[in-house]
Amino acid sequence: MPRHRLIATSTTTKADLPRGELGSPGAPGVISILAQLPDEKRRDADRLGDTSERSFVVETLLTKSLSLPEHFNGAFTRLDGGSLVRPAPGTRLLKIQTTSGAFEAELNEEGELALIRMVVDAESPMAARNVAHDAAAAFLDHLSYLAATPVLTGLTKTWDESNEVTTLDLIGPDQPVVLNPGGQELAHELAPIYALYREFKNSSSAFYRLLCLYKILEGVFHVLRPAANKAVRELGINIPLPKEKVPAHPEIANDLIRHVGKPTKAFFDEVLQKEYRNVVAHFLIDKGTPLHTSAAADRQRFAEMAFLCDLCVRTVIANHEAFLARIAAARVARSNGAGSRPI
Repeated sequence: MPRHRLIATSTTTKADLPRGELGSPGAPGVISILAQLPDEKRRDADRLGDTSERSFVVETLLTKSLSLPEHFNGAFTRLDGGSLVRPAPGTRLLKIQTTSGAFEAELNEEGELALIRMVVDAESPMAARNVAHDAAAAFLDHLSYLAATPVLTGLTKTWDESNEVTTLDLIGPDQPVVLNPGGQELAHELAPIYALYREFKNSSSAFYRLLCLYKILEGVFHVLRPAANKAVRELGINIPLPKEKVPAHPEIANDLIRHVGKPTKAFFDEVLQKEYRNVVAHFLIDKGTPLHTSAAADRQRFAEMAFLCDLCVRTVIANHEAFLARIAAARVARSNGAGSRPI
């Protein structure tokens, strides 16, 4: 169950939510909207924390763009969605039967596939969402193959009629940035690292995002850091590196908090490589089961780890930037005749 905090109340069906209140960039989360009814006797916490089995309606928009709009509608309908796929003329609705149950694919006014809807019995909004996502995944994946075109999913909402709660899935959006860092020097050794970081930020795939971050750490720990240490030895100086540890953050997933405070290099070797990178590289999870990149639980797990890994990466890059700057300063000092001395 997600950790909830109150971010807004409204007496209308609209609320202004600053982007900064929607979670840290890249952090998986949800927005839960509770209807305030005059005869409601239950506490909000009880409605949000209900674990009884009940019926949910899960709806997912199809979209042509993955960017988070400035305004989004929690009461979206098929008219708000769209895709590059149009069924045969005259089609109004597709009904698909799966081993997990049946779902419907609705069209917008332009005749494009626009919305997936499924009714699911589950014990929480997240469990219902996972069932609905997994049921629709094979259909959408095969559809992408048949049409040879992207099929993108946007907002997902889960309606809990028993508790009058709407849950919207959300990844913390990137924020507008005012950047005025002054003069900068870019170490050429770090150019591939910055390129991988930009690749990570530009991607929407949880699996690829984590792979980019893993390759950044691999590049620093296995290539750049040893080369820098060699340069230090050749200069005959001492440049100690700060102890790099997995940082704390309030939005780290509950299952990953146990890694906070561990040495980043050990975390990279023992957790990232064995439990995540090898899964993607070898396309296998436990007991030889193929990795299913559309499975909701796996996507969530990788997205949560990508958020934590991003925190580690930014610390490691900053430390290496400072390391290289001190090496460059030592070389300048030596060329000016300052000799060898600790820096």
